[in-house]
Amino acid sequence: MTYDADAIVVGSGPSGVSVTLPMLEAGMRVLLLDGGKERERPVPPGAYHDIRREDPEQWRLFLGDDLEALRPAGPPSPKFDAPGSRFAFEPDPASERVAGRGFAAVVSLARGGLSNIWGAGIATYGAEELAEFPLDPADLAPSYEAVARRIGVTGFAADDLDSGLDAAIPSLEPMRLSENARRLMARYERRRAAVQGLGVRLGRPRTAVLTEPLDARGACEFCDMCIWGCRADAIYSSIHDLPALQSFQTLDYRPGGVVEAVAPDGAGHRVAVRGPADRGRYELTCRRLVLAAGALVTTRLVLEMQERFDEPVPVIGAPGFAFALCLPERIGASVATREFSMGQISFTAAGDPGRPADGAYGSLFPASGVPASLVIDRMPLTRPGAVRLFRWLQPALLLGNCFLHGRYSRNSARLERDGNGLPRLVVRGGVADEHPRRYDELRRQLIRAFRKLGAFAIPNSFSPIGPGEAIRYAGTLPMRASPGPGETDRFGELHGARGLHVVDLSIFPAMPAKHHTLTMMANADRIGRTIAERWRGE
Repeated sequence: MTYDADAIVVGSGPSGVSVTLPMLEAGMRVLLLDGGKERERPVPPGAYHDIRREDPEQWRLFLGDDLEALRPAGPPSPKFDAPGSRFAFEPDPASERVAGRGFAAVVSLARGGLSNIWGAGIATYGAEELAEFPLDPADLAPSYEAVARRIGVTGFAADDLDSGLDAAIPSLEPMRLSENARRLMARYERRRAAVQGLGVRLGRPRTAVLTEPLDARGACEFCDMCIWGCRADAIYSSIHDLPALQSFQTLDYRPGGVVEAVAPDGAGHRVAVRGPADRGRYELTCRRLVLAAGALVTTRLVLEMQERFDEPVPVIGAPGFAFALCLPERIGASVATREFSMGQISFTAAGDPGRPADGAYGSLFPASGVPASLVIDRMPLTRPGAVRLFRWLQPALLLGNCFLHGRYSRNSARLERDGNGLPRLVVRGGVADEHPRRYDELRRQLIRAFRKLGAFAIPNSFSPIGPGEAIRYAGTLPMRASPGPGETDRFGELHGARGLHVVDLSIFPAMPAKHHTLTMMANADRIGRTIAERWRGE
């Protein structure tokens, strides 16, 4: 049989580009599909505080021409409310096939997926994080290094957050810290023993951000515009990898192709695609099919292929919370105007020594480049009073998030039929019974630890991150050493579907508290190399 490609890859997000590159390097004919949505609003020029002081039309930039920023459409995060970002996550009415019930079910039809608007936090997984995976750190080490060199990363060092692999990661010059972060880290160096005695460790954030140019991308300009768009392309997005992929003559890249269904076809696979208006619906065939469409869409495609209707499937999430810290000596100081608005410090917080999965992971951010409403709405004051207080507090603030292990989530997905009889994945959210206890323990632990460093939690600033709002969906098609129905092997190959590989977060059998994206990309790179080796041997 003649196939349209040696492999079809569905999705051009971080895992999709990472699995595609090694296959192209091996000489395989690869057909890459994605929804094709692109940013319509240009990345804004200038620095945040210059615009705030001088631009009379700034409302268009920060609220949008039709005030769309005042109409929240995604999880409660400034990245989702920023005008110009909605192309990355707003659904296409013609393909609304995923829904949430008490769960933020976010999918993307954009080139590069949600990497267009992510926070750029990354990490390596050590033996503890991989305890439930059919992998060990040595399996991922070569791919960690390859991906890090390709995308450009900062912050990896042998500090108190080292997983054991970090020193081997090729890392650029460290990111310049904000004033508040610099003060906190200096105090940590002096009071490390006291803070670690409370089970908390601090270190440099690991980020996919450039501090020096790489290929066509520029270095961070410290303009505080991270939320609104990175003009220098210093913040990695998988769209940055597309030109390199397109340089291979064996790549057939088709943006605008939404995959509606997949099915076995003899020794290969058939893919039903809804193309752009000028192309309509069509089918493709391949010997190997790689799903990198994002965990929820990938799960819907697999469940529909297997006709597994009304069967509950666990969805592992990442419960957590946001909070705010204040450095009293900085109250009323001048607001810093040239900073990097994303992670400045990362931290871990240990739980019960007998339960490694109790560990938490978080990051601290400056408040200089975030919308005031993000903090004002969480202050235990009237709004006018909160606005006045924020003006004094802003120079003294560090904003934080913290994530627990996925074992504290209790979400489930089910393939159902909608009113028109069409299959739809419905995800219902929840948390484990022990979540409230762990949340309270962790909150008290962090308050005590940061107080040792002269940083005080703002009363009532601790705000839970609801089910699905962290946009970490895992475990629906988990990797196992000996997979059974509905599971994948250590190379992402679906049980009972030879040649169908999954490389997105759906195959993670657990959701550690650490950032997952670098590990997902490294795992996709590892799987891509394996697919290429098998192809060469045929």
